[in-house]
Amino acid sequence: MKKNDKLNKIKRDMQNKRREENKRETEYLSSIPGLKESIIEGLRADPSEFVSEDKVKF
Repeated sequence: MKKNDKLNKIKRDMQNKRREENKRETEYLSSIPGLKESIIEGLRADPSEFVSEDKVKF
């Protein structure tokens, strides 16, 4: 196997792994009751409803 072929295989394997991880994460998040609706509500919120980052203390 040529070096280029090996690199392409590694890239494909990594992409497939990422896709599978993303799928599992989506399935997990979708299983939490009310989470989807909460995210959509946050996305639709007016920016004035949020606290400025510089005012948040951790």
